[in-house]
Amino acid sequence: MSSCAVMAWALTLVDEFEKAGEPVPENAVPMLPLVDVVLWVKQQEAPVSPLDLATRYNVSRATAFRWAAALKAHAGHAPACRTNGLSLRATLGMRQQHRDAALAVRKASVQA
Repeated sequence: MSSCAVMAWALTLVDEFEKAGEPVPENAVPMLPLVDVVLWVKQQEAPVSPLDLATRYNVSRATAFRWAAALKAHAGHAPACRTNGLSLRATLGMRQQHRDAALAVRKASVQA
């Protein structure tokens, strides 16, 4: 799974906890990939840059830019990261039947 997809998952997970009015359990955060990053970003007063992410989490610039793109896409400010030719944001938002149909089309285009 790409780091962009994992970031989208972490954003969704944190959002679900927030919608339920519950904090993410602190003892679970170390076991949940990138949830610590999402929580840190949400605590910041100003927007977080890829350089901020790379410095804070000791990741490559490429990874930091992918994370920043996923964060911006989640906030609705930029195109989503792409995985397997499908927009991750669009894929996550589709109903299961639409997702299955989109994946079938993608598989058919790869096989052709």
